[in-house]
Amino acid sequence: QTLKNEPYSVSDPKYGVHGGYKINGREIPKGRLFYCGGAQRFFNTAKFKYSTFGLFLAKSLFPDFEGDVNIDGNKVTTSAIPLTKSTMEDATGRDVLIVHSHQYCMAPVEDFPGRQLHINAEYYDLHPKHNDNHQGELTYNYLPPGRKSFVVGLHEDTAKSLRVPYCSMRFWYLHMTKKAELSKIFDPSVKPKNTGENFVLYINSHYIEFRERAARAISEIGTIHTAGKCQGHFEANPPQPDDDSATQCVPFEESQRPSSIQPISGELESTHQGNNMELFSKFRYALVMENADVPGYVTEKILHAFLSGTIPIYFGSRFVFGKR
Repeated sequence: QTLKNEPYSVSDPKYGVHGGYKINGREIPKGRLFYCGGAQRFFNTAKFKYSTFGLFLAKSLFPDFEGDVNIDGNKVTTSAIPLTKSTMEDATGRDVLIVHSHQYCMAPVEDFPGRQLHINAEYYDLHPKHNDNHQGELTYNYLPPGRKSFVVGLHEDTAKSLRVPYCSMRFWYLHMTKKAELSKIFDPSVKPKNTGENFVLYINSHYIEFRERAARAISEIGTIHTAGKCQGHFEANPPQPDDDSATQCVPFEESQRPSSIQPISGELESTHQGNNMELFSKFRYALVMENADVPGYVTEKILHAFLSGTIPIYFGSRFVFGKR
């Protein structure tokens, strides 16, 4: 319905929006992919760069548009156009902008003449300290302004949003980058199994008190291995950041850390820490609690457990059980 009254140059009654085609033998120029969205803490610094995650989704959603993306090892290359004030001047109504939600762009996205697809990977829309947040509270139902803006993420399905949990987007990204096979989830005959070598794995750096308390409680049952800053040190009460980045855990001092909480080292660290799924496969269980219980919010944590054959210890959206 959103395409019904659009000019024929950007829509088609059968195929909807696409990059280009012929009408009565006349070539219609292809649309192009633009992208933007980088971390606030690096904005206006040499470290600021745009996320390319959404381009791997766009490559499948908009295959006819100009703008490819590929990955070789850890190096990403793309012919999509980063949005700047300069490139904005060349954008047209045929183009599509991929925006990494609640991050920052070097040009005002509301001025982009084409359609926008916002990729929301978090459990909120706008952090209280985000420049666009005027209420000072986390928002969960924010939709970008403009009739050409759409959101993919935890939102309920509406005319401007489609509920797709981040774990699904992440799984497709792993498939597109050849880091995971779809059969590991959908084919029971190739379902992975863990090695059973270790008890529990806990990977987090974002401080959530209830998750840190859970880690400490589990460590009283058996040894847990940790990667990242979080070690079950819930008493730390870390300081809040000045920007919209996540509050970071404070690890134990070496002399204060319980012996049943072990930061990853030795063979696990040198061989497996670079690949979460390979690391997960060395543990019987993984503590994969979400930051919050919000409908539609499911991150890559439980996905990595499933892909490695590790049993997840989970808290979060009931979406993973097939129930809304």
